[in-house]
Amino acid sequence: MPYKKITYYCGATIEVEKKHTGRYGAPGQKRQKKRKPTKEEIAKQNERLAVQKLRRKINTNFGADDYHIILTYRPEERPDPGGARKELARFFRNLKSRYHKHGDELKYVVVTEYKKTAIHHHLIINSSDKFNAVAAVRECWPRGRPKFVPLDDEEDYRKLAEYFVKETAESFRSPDNPNKKRYSCSRNLKEPKVSERIIRAGTFKEDPKPPKGWYIDKDTLYTGVNPVTGYRYQYYTLRRLRPPGRRRANRDEC
Repeated sequence: MPYKKITYYCGATIEVEKKHTGRYGAPGQKRQKKRKPTKEEIAKQNERLAVQKLRRKINTNFGADDYHIILTYRPEERPDPGGARKELARFFRNLKSRYHKHGDELKYVVVTEYKKTAIHHHLIINSSDKFNAVAAVRECWPRGRPKFVPLDDEEDYRKLAEYFVKETAESFRSPDNPNKKRYSCSRNLKEPKVSERIIRAGTFKEDPKPPKGWYIDKDTLYTGVNPVTGYRYQYYTLRRLRPPGRRRANRDEC
């Protein structure tokens, strides 16, 4: 019996899911009993899906020339969540204007945390080859000193997505959350390209082989049974092989 292969093209990474379903079950495979998930399992699944969606969004739209930025407030100027929402809106309005002035377009993802710490914002923005984006951020954020962390050149930002979701685990449901959800994004972000195929084979191999020029990140490889559906499932991430001597591109000075 065939199985379904879903491929997500996310920038420098490719995510692959293979699964049997009720329609495409594995030959000779007895489906494990389907059961009702617990509240804890549902919460874990929702968090996993949030990380998955954000990871694919970041990997598709950002790369080694871009920045993870932390916007903080001076202790005497820290606002409440409502005030922080206004400060953040003003910041993005001014920064978008700088990008537009130089013929570029700002892309961003942002989360706000304030439940267990002083209120602050984490964001990812694209850099620009037309002007100094670092200087522009500093000019547009007079409330404190922005901290810049260049995105690494591995170009797989799953840990960053996990961190963003973890940062907002408590605050995103709060009615005073400045972002109104786990994270906010600019509307110009691209969605990953997705392809679905029905593979006419008995089942998938335990040890998949990567295509030429790619390798499988072994830390992401999972082959097992989906505890909710009861069917076999496999997931892994492909990463592009880096040519020898590849170097990080020049950046704006942080």
